[in-house]
This record gives sequence, C-alpha cells and structure tokens, in this order.
Amino acid sequence: MEKVLEIKDLWVSYKTFEGTVKAVNGLNLSIEQGEHLGLVGETGAGKTTTALSIIKLLPPRTGSIDKGEIFFKGIELTKKPEDFLQKMRGNKISMIFQNPLTSLNPVFTIGEQIGMVFMRHFNLSKGEAWKKAGEMLEIVGIPARRVEEYPHQFSGGMRQRVGIAASLACKPDLLIADEPTTALDVTIQAQVLELIKELKEKYSTALIMISHNLGVIAELCQNVAVMYAGSIIEYGTVERIYKDPQHPYTQGLFASLPDIFDKKDRLTAMKGVVSDALNLSEGCKFNPRCPLVMEKCKSIQPKLVKIKSDHYVACLLKSEMGVKKVESTIN
Repeated sequence: MEKVLEIKDLWVSYKTFEGTVKAVNGLNLSIEQGEHLGLVGETGAGKTTTALSIIKLLPPRTGSIDKGEIFFKGIELTKKPEDFLQKMRGNKISMIFQNPLTSLNPVFTIGEQIGMVFMRHFNLSKGEAWKKAGEMLEIVGIPARRVEEYPHQFSGGMRQRVGIAASLACKPDLLIADEPTTALDVTIQAQVLELIKELKEKYSTALIMISHNLGVIAELCQNVAVMYAGSIIEYGTVERIYKDPQHPYTQGLFASLPDIFDKKDRLTAMKGVVSDALNLSEGCKFNPRCPLVMEKCKSIQPKLVKIKSDHYVACLLKSEMGVKKVESTIN
C-alpha cells in the first residue's frame, strides 16, 4: 500500500532560558493509507511535538526541526514554504487538538469556523460554505441550526465534535488526533471515540491517535508505537504489544494498569520520573529508571531490533540475546 507519511531521523528542539530542550531525538516512523497508528507514552515523551512537526506548527520563535525529513505522499515537507503548508493543512492533513475550547476562536460562530475550511480549500461562497458547515455538524450528531452559535454555547463534548467536523471537512488523507478525549467525561469519551472510528472507516483516512490511554489505542488502532524521551522504543501490532510487551518501559506501562482480576492494595509504579529533555542521560534514555539496566546501557544508545515480523524493540538486552538488528526506520 502507498505510504501516506514517512518520517526519517527527525530531531526537534525548543530554545528556552534554561537551555535547549531536546524534544524529539532521531525518530523514524511511517504510516500507510488507511492505517490506524497509536502513539503512546508519558507526558513529555515527544508525542505532540511529533504531530506539530508534521504540519509545521511548532512555536516559530522557540521550536525548530534541527534534522530529518518528513514525507507526505512522497513530498518532503520540512523545507516547503508557508503558503504551500496552508493549502495542505486541513485539506490533506488535519489535526484534532487536545483542548477544543482553546482550538476554537471564541469570537467567530461555529458556522464561520467550519465554513472557513470550505472557503479556503474549495473556493465556495460564504453561503455555500455555511450550508456545508451545517451538513458536517449533522454528521457528528449536532443539529445544523447551531451553526449560528458560538463555542461558549457548547458543552465540552460538543466542542470536540465541532473540532472533529472541521478536521474531517475536506476528507483528509491523514488525521492526527492529539488526545481528543482527555478533557471529557467517560460517557462523552465513548461517544467521541465511536464517532472517530465510524468516520475514519467511512473516509478511509489514515489515523495517528495520540493518547495516554492504552484502552483507547486498543479500541481504535491496528499498530502502536511507544515513545520515550523523543524516540520510539517499541513498535508493533496492538495485539502483539499488548500480549507480549518486550521493552521494560512498555512492561512498566502495562503493569501500572488496574486489573479487576488481580486485587492489589497499591498499583505498580515505575521508579523515577520522565527523562529531563534539557539534560538527557547518555546511552539508553530509560536507563536511570530501568529495573534491568546493564552497565553498557549507560553509554550505548540502543537501535530498534526485530524480534518478530511485526514487532520491534530498542533495548540492548534484546540485542544481547542475539536478536537480528534492523534499520531504525519502521516500515
């Protein structure tokens, strides 16, 4: 199948008063047409930065892509001018942002904000765009008559539906959902996730779902990439990763989940905190927290190794076991 997105050796940093924050470090990733990929990891792992790099919406004064290439359907994006990217955003690549209240403009009606997408990318008149906006609201379960209302007149779940409607207006080839259910209650979360599932199947859209919630990833995605300190440390099918996690970090994530069949007084927690992107450790970035750390882990950065046809792990322990090394690019 055709590759919709291919990221090669991506390095992204932020300039701050304290120093340079190394947010993404040598990331390699690809996604095919219609594929649904989950991107998981703790806060600070580099998930959102990766997403913003794809559509080049990093903070202009502080964020920068230092190295690497990002290909969208064979077109390299990192060097493209802003006018080219504006035509692509919302049209070929769309993003659902984490907080719908801050991603919607409070001074424009819902109809105007969704309609802008149709006016920019399809050159429709204001009246035609307004009608299309109403149709998109109907698709996500909101009456078309509410195009005249403002964001503050909607609940959190409905605002997120508006964001989804705007993102899918042009039937993009790639949809990036950045924790779209984090601020919603459980009932609304289920409704929004079911909506995303139905729409991505209807439009055959490739999906990158960013989430802390491993259950959400299992529900929506075919493959999953686990990120830590700006790099992918484990990649495979959802079934493979969930049944047989190999990296100590991934094992720690699953061990921290509550289990109704295993009664405990306290949940298992990984020691330490997420690596400080201002001062990353040498070698494996997880080594200060790893229960299986070896001396060489403190000086050698592990590469992804192929342990099965659909399972890759970046861990020196796996390399020592004689597993075949593969290129770090995930295909």
